[in-house]
This record gives sequence, structure tokens and C-alpha cells, in this order.
Amino acid sequence: GTPLFSGGNNPLSRLGSCVAEDWLPPSNALADINAKGCPVPCNPTWGSSDVQDVCGSSAACCQVRPLETKDCVFDPALGDGGCWRPVTGDDIVGLGGLDATDWASTAHATHQDPSGISCQLFAQGVPADVLDKNGLTTQDVLLACYHRLSVANQHGYCVFGVNVCPMAAPSFIDACEQINLDESRSGC
Repeated sequence: GTPLFSGGNNPLSRLGSCVAEDWLPPSNALADINAKGCPVPCNPTWGSSDVQDVCGSSAACCQVRPLETKDCVFDPALGDGGCWRPVTGDDIVGLGGLDATDWASTAHATHQDPSGISCQLFAQGVPADVLDKNGLTTQDVLLACYHRLSVANQHGYCVFGVNVCPMAAPSFIDACEQINLDESRSGC
């Protein structure tokens, strides 16, 4: 779908990374206004066909930064009595998920669009004719944007020349997995 916080919508982003200008050849970088030369964003939790569609066959989608403890929520439906997992926009109060977060600016460490302000701007920027053509309202677009919000485990870049991304290595333990280990949770 349309990138919410990259490419042409890069000004809506609140979190970024410094990238050396010569890090990527132009053919592997974004050419969008406001994001020219930036690495192509991707989601490390996507399946291989989606990663290949976005990154190409010679790149991997690598997570940009590690999860932090504040990025984890307890999900009683997981494992043998509940497990900690990365929070998503689906967990925002009132959206039909866990009702585990208000997504406020201090609620999590690596969450996209704290307080949902950029989602509001994104939704308000969709032209009325596009909404009408698709049978949508601005509120529909806003809620869809909230549902797509995520934390660090879903923030990545297409990286060329790597076999295994550092945070995808079997030895890497993310913050939520560490909480589960510390609490001796099983089936997670």
C-alpha cells in the first residue's frame, strides 16, 4: 500500500536514520521528493515474496533498531498462559485488539507516530474524490492508519549483500523474548 511515513510522505515521519550519501547506489534508493537517496523501507515481518517485491531478489529486509522493553505488551492468548510480544496499532484502545495502549508519546520507545498526529494528517490529506471512488471516509482512512502503526520489529530497510540480518540471527533475543525468558513463560 501507500507508504505512511516514507517516500513522498517522509515529512510525516518522526523517526529517522542518518544515512551516508554514498551508502546506496541510486538504483537501490528512493527517488521520491523529500526522500531522495534514502534506503527503501520494508517490514522485516513480511513474507519473502513481499520482501522480494519491495526490495528485489538480491536484498534482505533488515530491522533498523532493536525493540525496547516499553515496546512489549502482554497478550494472554499467546503461549501456555500468555506471552509478551511487540505492540501494534491493533492494540490501541478502542480498535478491537487488546486495548493495551493509548499510543501516547511516552507509551512506547520505538513506536511510529506517537499520539497519532501524522495519521490524522495523512487521513485528512486524502482527496474527497479518492475517498468517494473507494467508498471510504476520512475516519476509515484514519482507523486503517492506526491499525498499521508498529514498533521497531516492523521497521526495516532493504539491505544488499547480507545473508542474515543481525537482528534476525538465531542468537539474537529481542526485548519481548527476554521478558518471556525472565518470567519463564512457555509456548511463546
